[in-house]
Formats: sequence, C-alpha cells, structure tokens
Amino acid sequence: MWLDTADPTVTRGYLKNLLKRQDGALGRTHLHRMQTLAKLYSPEQPELSKEEMRAGIVELTESMKEVWGDYHPELAMYYRWLVDLNRELGNEKEARQYYFKLWRLESVIYGAFFIDNRWEGDVIHEEKPFIRVLKQDLWDKICAGCCAKSTGLKKCSGCSVMKYCGKSCQKNDWPDHKLECPHLRNYTDFRNHDLVHMIGKLILKLKGKDWKTATSRIFDVDVSFDDLLSQADYVLQNLEFEALDITTPLESFIGKENVPDKEILKDLFGKVVTNRFVFSCGKYPFGNDFENICVNYHRFMQILGGTALFLGVSKIKTLRVFPNAFFPAARCFDNIREI
Repeated sequence: MWLDTADPTVTRGYLKNLLKRQDGALGRTHLHRMQTLAKLYSPEQPELSKEEMRAGIVELTESMKEVWGDYHPELAMYYRWLVDLNRELGNEKEARQYYFKLWRLESVIYGAFFIDNRWEGDVIHEEKPFIRVLKQDLWDKICAGCCAKSTGLKKCSGCSVMKYCGKSCQKNDWPDHKLECPHLRNYTDFRNHDLVHMIGKLILKLKGKDWKTATSRIFDVDVSFDDLLSQADYVLQNLEFEALDITTPLESFIGKENVPDKEILKDLFGKVVTNRFVFSCGKYPFGNDFENICVNYHRFMQILGGTALFLGVSKIKTLRVFPNAFFPAARCFDNIREI
C-alpha cells in the first residue's frame, strides 16, 4: 500500500529512507508518487529544514516530468503549489522559475499561445473596437469619431447628441454610429449609462445575427462573440444593483421591442462586463480580456489611439494570450492619449 497521507510526526531518517524505496511505498504510479511527495514536503512538516524541503522540490519536479503528457491539470495544480512553497521559503528566484513553468503549462491546457521577445514600447496588437461608446459627460468635449478633444465640435443632424470635429470623422464613424443614431434622441433614462449604452449598441449590432458569425481576427485566430466568457452568474451576484436597473434604461434607449428576453440579456450583460476595456489617461492595467495575464513580475498597459485599439507592453519578454477571452469592446474615458 502506498502512503496515503503524510504523518506530521515522521522523522527525518524515516522520510529519507522512504524516498529511496522503489517498492511502491510512495505510490504505484507517477502521479501518486508526485501527490505523496507534495504532502511530505508541505510547509506543515516541522521536521524538515528549508534545505531538505528544497531538495524535495527537485525530487518532485523530476516526478512531474514523468507524468507531463497525461496529467496536465494536476501538474498545473502542483506547479502552483511550488510557486507558493518557494515564496514561503524565501526563494523568489525559484518561485519565479516555477511560475513561468506553470504559466506555459496552463497555456497548453487552455489553448493559449505565446508572443516572445517583446519589449517596452512594442505594439503587440492593433484592433478597431467591435463596440465603442463614450462616457456621457464627454459628449460635448471629444469627437465621437476620433476621440480628440475639440472646442469646435458639430452635432450629428440625426440625433443631435454625438458631436464631431469634422465631416471626415463623422463619415468614418457612421458605420458604428448608425446603430444608435435613431435611438439617442429619445434616450432619457441615463441610469448606468456607460453599461446600458454599450449593451444597447451590442444588441442592435447583433440583432438577427448568429453570435458565431460576429468574429474578430486576433493574431491568427478568428474569435467570435459567442466564444467570449460570460461569467454572468458571478457578475450578477457582484453587480446586482446594475443588473436590476438595466432593463428600463435599455428600453428607454433602444425601445422595448429590441430588448431581448431575460436569459439572453443576462448573457450579454455578463459578456460585456467581463470583456470590456475601460480607458483612463490612455493606459490601464488589464486582466479581463487577456485572462489572468497581469502578474507580479510584469506591468501592462492599454493605449487607445484614435479609433484603433493598441495594446502596449512594458518590460516583458513572453506574453501569454487567450484568443477566446478577447473581443475588443471599448468604453472611452477622458484624457485619452494617442500614440
């Protein structure tokens, strides 16, 4: 029988002898051996010195290599454990090393890919937002087309709400603005405006369409709106006040006839809240659209230049990207800086 649990009273001598045994005491399979080693080398073992625990990490890592191909999720769990263990032992270098192993491993599991050798100032992706809205208090301050600040803005003759710095900007923005133009004049209920405005435009843009056909090319992968993570239940629990107040303002904006049923609206709400970008002062640490990407050792920023979305990067060599967690939707705030 292999050792099922680690006995906190085990002596160092017994443990050392146990590690040398090849009779299955640690487990009949590589995975069982790895699980047992993880228990034996847990920080709760008072009999082990830091040096012995570090030696055990080497043993555990060798065991991991043997089960790499068959137990990806389990390995991710143990690499995460190794990161935490090394931090507790005060070995930041080892913690970082195991973090990167975990990073690549989880990327294999969840279908991510890598962009290597990127440095400060590099633009890693340029994309026009699928949906873009302006904060209400900016309607009189920046051009709805190029997002530049101007004192000579001209109103759209259709809605008398959105303003542009010139005919060229208005023409370029028309494919996007035509969705909202007929509805903005009668839009009077501005509760949770930024969110309602974005969801309303999204509903109008996707109306009558299969969500799978609304795609965006992210690097070399076609990502559809249907692919986006929703996390609606979690979002609704944490933003209940917004969820309760969204239907009536939506009806004021796009008309009751255009508001979908409760389940579709819930899914849209979750997708928008989970995947939207928010721009403030031209840069903002991101984590939603590039899932779990913002880590201790890296700093990221988002930059909006005109109507295009630029993802800039600061002090990083390898970037993990989850295409199915990214679909550009931008909410524009003030102090936007072009690059």
